Amino acid sequence: MPILSLDDMKKKATENFKSWNDALLSKDPKRVFALYTTNTAELSFLPTDSPDHIKTSPLTEDYFKEFVKKNPSGTITDEVVQYFDTCKAYLHTGKYTITMDAKSELSARFSYMWKLFGKEWKITHHHSSVTPPSAASDATRGMQKYIARLAISTVAIAALAAVAAMAAAALSASKPAAPKPATSTVTYSVCPKLN
Repeated sequence: MPILSLDDMKKKATENFKSWNDALLSKDPKRVFALYTTNTAELSFLPTDSPDHIKTSPLTEDYFKEFVKKNPSGTITDEVVQYFDTCKAYLHTGKYTITMDAKSELSARFSYMWKLFGKEWKITHHHSSVTPPSAASDATRGMQKYIARLAISTVAIAALAAVAAMAAAALSASKPAAPKPATSTVTYSVCPKLN
């Protein structure tokens, strides 16, 4: 096999990602699964949509049986390709956007290790995880939560005030007027004697 340049490896990475994405678009889990190694000593799969670390072929195929039902499609937005072992393996890392059912989008980070087995490239490692929110969006969400809590508190206080006013009105309407306390006046013409 001739030694390939980094540009050649980037082209291969683009071709292989397209093969993976086309397999997803086919909705055929066997076609997607066929891109992964069946060698359990080398398989490491950490999917976006699962808490599991998948290390066997049957579990990889099972994952894609469910995942392709969501009509996923991937678009790379940032990438780096590093090659190893005289270009018989490469690591493809970066970010992609996964679109589900052409409606919702998920921004995720990825890493694929592709390895050449004979004349076929197979995925030996695939990790995909949702991109965490940035600090700015954390602050925005924090402010939104604060404003929402403040609004709820304001509504609750207004409701309590209205209930208290209604209770006071009902109470005063249902009770007869209380009699005025009797008053008496004592007048001393001489101061009483103190002992």
